[in-house]
Amino acid sequence: MAMTTSRASHFELTVLLQWVQPSIIHTWLSAARQKGWIFSRVPLTATNWEVEVEFKIHGDGNLHGDGFAMWLTKQRATEGPVFGSADRFDGLGIFFDTYKNNRPGTSFPYVMAMMGDGQTTYDQAHDGKANELAGCSARGLRGATIPTKARLTYFQDKSLSLDLQYKSEDTWNNCFTLTAPDANIAIPSVAYLGFSAETVLEAARAPVPTVQAAPRMTGHV
Repeated sequence: MAMTTSRASHFELTVLLQWVQPSIIHTWLSAARQKGWIFSRVPLTATNWEVEVEFKIHGDGNLHGDGFAMWLTKQRATEGPVFGSADRFDGLGIFFDTYKNNRPGTSFPYVMAMMGDGQTTYDQAHDGKANELAGCSARGLRGATIPTKARLTYFQDKSLSLDLQYKSEDTWNNCFTLTAPDANIAIPSVAYLGFSAETVLEAARAPVPTVQAAPRMTGHV
């Protein structure tokens, strides 16, 4: 599968992603074993920030993709096995996992954070259990009837929190809040914002999620 890239605004994306509007990206992964990513070309260097993303995950029947990831990492724009992006990453990965492989007792979809050190491999066999920094079950996230959103807020050396909107409009549910020094929330001082997705089912025409993302960074004093 040929993987070429195109550019729009401050983001670079693979051909498996399509710009719908200047700030909206639409994935169209429509077959098994496909991957796509979009990464900022300019790093995020603010010390305190908030990123709010609106997306939609849906598919027909029980066949769908593995999920998608949101990234804040030193590396950028590299295809790999972790929701379409590179493994052994340095920085933060937020995984919206819609397909349960082997994690008994956990309801899916499941949203989790992993802080990569550049050497540790993602625990693919157990849906990231060995790597989990924090996470939450989000049943209803896939196929929701309202606009689904994620809001990631970071205060350097203080706190990292993720809130989700998927149950009712204008109602945010906290997925996790982490504080230093109790948790490792040290995102690289220079990090690239990105999103990636992949399909994993070996079905010729497996319907997969679509993701619409409108990144927004807001500085805090």
